[in-house]
Amino acid sequence: MTLAAIELNDVAVALARDGLLLAQSPGFALLEGDVLLVGNDALRQARLKPRMVNSLFWERLSNEAIVPGSARGESYADLARAHMARVWTTAGAGIDGLILVVPGYFDRQQMGLLLGIAEQLALPVRGMVDSALAACAQPADASLVVHVGIHLHRTVITGVAIGSTARRVFAQSVEGYGLVRLYDSFIRLIAALFVQTTRFDPLHGADSEQAIYDRLPEWLATLVSRDSLGIEMAARDGSTHVIRLTRARVEECARDFYDELHALIDGRCAGQPFAVELSHAAARMPGLADAVLSAGGDRVSSLPPGAGALGALRRASKIIDGDWRNTLTVSLPCDQRAGYAPTNSVE
Repeated sequence: MTLAAIELNDVAVALARDGLLLAQSPGFALLEGDVLLVGNDALRQARLKPRMVNSLFWERLSNEAIVPGSARGESYADLARAHMARVWTTAGAGIDGLILVVPGYFDRQQMGLLLGIAEQLALPVRGMVDSALAACAQPADASLVVHVGIHLHRTVITGVAIGSTARRVFAQSVEGYGLVRLYDSFIRLIAALFVQTTRFDPLHGADSEQAIYDRLPEWLATLVSRDSLGIEMAARDGSTHVIRLTRARVEECARDFYDELHALIDGRCAGQPFAVELSHAAARMPGLADAVLSAGGDRVSSLPPGAGALGALRRASKIIDGDWRNTLTVSLPCDQRAGYAPTNSVE
């Protein structure tokens, strides 16, 4: 059987096949007249046409209309179906089975709706698995792994107990703190620094605001391991403006989020040893690793992009069941060989 897996984290919905990550598509959609763009095509216009861009359709997956009473009448599920269809085009031919890798905050109704979308698209679904469980590296010397996964509009903390099996024991959200809100804060910080230092305001033009948005992930990833970096931007009059962005200022900007994350992990795990695994997006947030370690973790490691999709393929024989009845896999036999080699790097 030729298998593929789709990991439904809206920061980057990932598709893997044959042990390779083939697609990463952010959960953005742009509705403009009769045109519907999804993924990176929509993300590239998120700041240019903000009123036309929607990033909530996976977060609020339902049949609720996006704009009640509108002539088009699209629901969040309609946008999710369009996005899923776009991601599926990267799978190629000859797929006999698909594993859906779902976030811990999806409820039964959302999982049912997801399966309905898959049926409409004729996707050969053969199993569903919790995304943190699928991604877990299952370290031999840890009895509890806490997975931190950032989504566009929330962060999900998942506990995986390690014994004869790897078993999801809790999944809890830091609601309201996802990449969209955090990026908005960082963009305002960068704009304020430009105004204070050079009197150039990049938020006065949609093109310069989009330029910051496009480069922000790269800047944040750099500040994970560096104290500061220079940021250069060109104004419409041809002049060039430069500021210095420090890791300390970014961490200060995210302090409320980090404090809430710390408190949640501490409340769940106080008094017991645990290891922390960061999703790829979480690992690229300056200061986040320190925040979770300060909650009592023994160590923190980062996972590769699409770790849930790749992990599901590695463990496919334990997820796919001939008598599958649309159930979510939340426990798997431990197999150290099926995980990833954790690294203390969080780049």
